[in-house]
Amino acid sequence: MKILSIESSCDDSALAYTDIKSAKLLWHTKISQEENHKIYGGVVPELASRLFAKDLPILLQKFQDKFDFNDIACVSVTCEPGLSTSLLEGVMMAKALALSLRVPLLGINHLKGHIYSLFINQKEEIFPISVLLVSGGHTMILECYGYDDMKIISQTLDDSFGECYDKVAKMLALGYPGGVLIDTLAREAMQEFFPHGNCLQKSSNIANKTIQSPNESYKINQSFIQIYTHCSLPIPLVNQNTLNFSFSGLKNAFRLKLHSNLEVMNIVESAISMQQKLKELYAYCSDITQQETIQTKQSLENEICEKEAILHDILTQIQSHPYVRALALSFQESATTHLVQKCKKYLQNTNHIKHFAIVGGASANSLLREKLRNLCQKFDKTLLMSDIAFCADNAAMIGRATLAKIHSNPDIIKQRDSVMQNITSKGYLQIKDTDLLDQHIKNIKQIAQDKQNYIYSPQKSLLENVQNLCKQKQLDDTKANGEVSKKSCITPDESEKYKEKTYSEQEKDMKDRDSPFFDYLLQQLLELDISPRNTEI
Repeated sequence: MKILSIESSCDDSALAYTDIKSAKLLWHTKISQEENHKIYGGVVPELASRLFAKDLPILLQKFQDKFDFNDIACVSVTCEPGLSTSLLEGVMMAKALALSLRVPLLGINHLKGHIYSLFINQKEEIFPISVLLVSGGHTMILECYGYDDMKIISQTLDDSFGECYDKVAKMLALGYPGGVLIDTLAREAMQEFFPHGNCLQKSSNIANKTIQSPNESYKINQSFIQIYTHCSLPIPLVNQNTLNFSFSGLKNAFRLKLHSNLEVMNIVESAISMQQKLKELYAYCSDITQQETIQTKQSLENEICEKEAILHDILTQIQSHPYVRALALSFQESATTHLVQKCKKYLQNTNHIKHFAIVGGASANSLLREKLRNLCQKFDKTLLMSDIAFCADNAAMIGRATLAKIHSNPDIIKQRDSVMQNITSKGYLQIKDTDLLDQHIKNIKQIAQDKQNYIYSPQKSLLENVQNLCKQKQLDDTKANGEVSKKSCITPDESEKYKEKTYSEQEKDMKDRDSPFFDYLLQQLLELDISPRNTEI
């Protein structure tokens, strides 16, 4: 039997299929939203939610093309932590799937998923381990003894490691995500000017024209050395005897150094101005109606292409500027040194754990990996790292964590009502009457058989699609074989009220009723001819 896992905590829609017996990853895929958020310099929650509404059904269709739904023994989904509007989309799809297939639904902590990314495609697990978890939202050291036995040793006091990279990239107008961009700039500068890692020496020693080694002398670009020395950034909390992290001060120091160079700032401001113009053009283009001429649309697309080309040239100037490259290198050196110093302090007092691991999206950072290898060698620790392909958010890690959760409590997968037991603590949909649920599914299936009056629009959110569905084909209690809660659909009057509310208000309202997201997703799934069934595990 297999686990179908769903990840939707931030900006990646992902599905994975894992074999319960062998722990083998049978299939995984995802759709990234990076290009959609790049122009904004970060994730826009409302946009992310709409994209999940479009992308998750696409991934589910890809799954159906390859596998049989009847082989699914369990559905799992990321339920915390993350963006609430993003989590909601994945949770509702998972609920609809589990209810339609009559299989258990397990909620998985996203951070535990990152830890179990170490064991993807492995049946055996290694515990205890010390873990440095670095991502866009978290930076912490943990001690892990098993799925239900993990404790936080230290964490960031403000920004996370990955978040700091994203904000630095945004200051430079380079877009999102910032981790790869800054890491690439720093790595290229290191390889060009410090091929043997000489930037790790103190500034006073670096400023020589040549640096001697046992084999030969390496001539280093003197002008870049001077720039790099000027761009020197502080290492956070270097004099504090604590294991906690902090990146807000480093971020501010970067900002001050950047603003001190007027030449670079003029280029950056040009890029920001062009990005703003493009945002306005994108918004206008999406609002074009069918009545407007093809010529108008073509003219607008041509203007967008021209401005995108100009922006590309400006960003190339920024990335190739020696000051920016030196600043990126200095930032990466300070940020990674801060992490390594705290890990060193931790390892000095930790002899009982022989394995040290690094996980999370930001664990793909090249310099951080190199430094931790060296650190673990000094302390005689075995370093564990996730495969680069599974560092960022993915559903494979959620599937592997699900397997561990099942092993820690085998009875959990046998519970028919685990859909409610494992998710409702977060305040989402609650259905207690299973007979009402069965009747509700029948009614939804009846609607799904007649799709002539309902057109699904991927450009709209799930909520908007449900509103359209209810306007065009409302559930009629008098026609139903049994009574269905009136809360399970939105009337046209309610739909108009919803339009006046913000997304967060809509979300709060949905938590007080049977969610309309549930109606829509069941309807979509039943179109795929998934019949309710009982599954013996």
